[in-house]
Amino acid sequence: PEPNAWNRLYGIDIRSFTKDGNTTLYGGSASSGAFYRLDYGTNDNGIATNSYYETPDFAFGDYFTEKGMFEVWVDADKQSGKTFELGISTDGASTFYKNLSFDGTGRGVKIARAFKGNSNTWRFRFQNTQLDKDLGFHNALVWYIPTAARSD
Repeated sequence: PEPNAWNRLYGIDIRSFTKDGNTTLYGGSASSGAFYRLDYGTNDNGIATNSYYETPDFAFGDYFTEKGMFEVWVDADKQSGKTFELGISTDGASTFYKNLSFDGTGRGVKIARAFKGNSNTWRFRFQNTQLDKDLGFHNALVWYIPTAARSD
């Protein structure tokens, strides 16, 4: 729902869609006659769904000077046993992950630190791959330090 979320589903023979009002999306099966609610849930028939939000590459000013990332603050909902994964890709390289515990109830802010090296761009992926745990991601703040170094 925030603002337009999609979920990739495989193996369901859906041939028609309908929307009930402004919020609920249903799919009709072509083989069994069943209707499936497609916009709700935290698992796919008992298998964990990979809930995530990925940003485009951010330059934080310009693409020609390097910046050093100092901290990333993540604001998300807490759930019992929830581990949130913060993925970071620098300058188009592969993504590395830092796990942040959001165990408990309510809402919390966690800080990821200890990033090495300077970069021109960063891409962030906020995800949860645990069974029956939702993404519950609200906001993020990135603290970076501009350097005088120019990129190659």
